[in-house]
Amino acid sequence: MAVIENKLIKRADRCKVAYPVEESTTLYQGTLAFLNASGYLDDDTGSGVNRFAGIVIGKGDNASGADAAIKTEVYTNGVFTLVTGSDFTQASVGLDVYATDNYTIVLTPTAAAVRIGHVDEYLSSTSVRVAIDTEGRRANLTVDVLAKTADYTVTAADSGKTFTTVGASGTVVFALPAAIVGYRYRFRVGAAQELRIDPNGTEVIALPSSGVAQAAGAYLTANADGETVEIECTKDGTWSVFGFTGTWTAV
Repeated sequence: MAVIENKLIKRADRCKVAYPVEESTTLYQGTLAFLNASGYLDDDTGSGVNRFAGIVIGKGDNASGADAAIKTEVYTNGVFTLVTGSDFTQASVGLDVYATDNYTIVLTPTAAAVRIGHVDEYLSSTSVRVAIDTEGRRANLTVDVLAKTADYTVTAADSGKTFTTVGASGTVVFALPAAIVGYRYRFRVGAAQELRIDPNGTEVIALPSSGVAQAAGAYLTANADGETVEIECTKDGTWSVFGFTGTWTAV
């Protein structure tokens, strides 16, 4: 029946969460923590399998304990100064950040790394402020769209971006980086000119119409304005297609 009186509001503040800790594990204040497949807080990425849980608030010593012998709190959102990266520049702002262990961060995803958020502010070549993301999605839902009218070497930092050839007057070749699990790109033919997607070396890419991996080193091509394709690496060395429009061929 309909309620006609005030009710007590119960709300959990998600900026801090306490998780049970993995056996034989010590979590240190200010480090990165991850949730393993069993749901326990861990201090490593699990070779890229574990999900980012947050920033450890206070030391949790379960070195001699069994699973869930203790709980440890982590910050699950906010902007944090992290000082264990390298080669940061002002251009790093907005780029995704990945953890390779419980303290080291990089801008290039690898099979063993875990995404923890994005760069919110550049401080120095070794330090940035990171807006952490424990839900695995960007706080900014917009996507970078880059128009290229000349050949372009796609980088790891471009992962997640959309490329077009709007304004091109000739063939535009996009040279892909080495295919590492997690890299993802989208392409749109923006002029009645060839757009070519060229895998790195002898790596393979799937034919959009069939999903079948093509010959080693074969590239994808299309030339009708409006044709699109989205590719992603889910197995090192191989590009898969997760959506396309128009006619793409492999050469």
